[in-house]
Amino acid sequence: MLVADYLIAVWLVGRSTFAEAVAGIDRLHLLIWTGLIGLMGSGTLLEPDLATVTARVKLGLVLVLTLNGLQAMLLSKRMKAAAGVLNMRLLAWGAITTIVSQGCWWGAMWIGFITASARS
Repeated sequence: MLVADYLIAVWLVGRSTFAEAVAGIDRLHLLIWTGLIGLMGSGTLLEPDLATVTARVKLGLVLVLTLNGLQAMLLSKRMKAAAGVLNMRLLAWGAITTIVSQGCWWGAMWIGFITASARS
């Protein structure tokens, strides 16, 4: 997801067009979904203690991340259909999608790090 944020930053500073940024992000979907599957798989292999609040919060973050990813695919299709025309509604939707995604990714990673450190 950081690459998607980078592509938007490049567009914001005028070094690419909106259509180029959206096309680049569209190509990242497979990589992003692979990362999510890896996160879920590694979390399952670590056999989390579902009785703990942190494990349940992390599962909640991963669920929100998955749902956010599904709606992000719809957003991507809408942005492609806009053919590079700047639409404030789509940009706001994209900003919210990014904030939710980053919050979930970093939250889940932070919880995993803290949990692993506590076990050591």
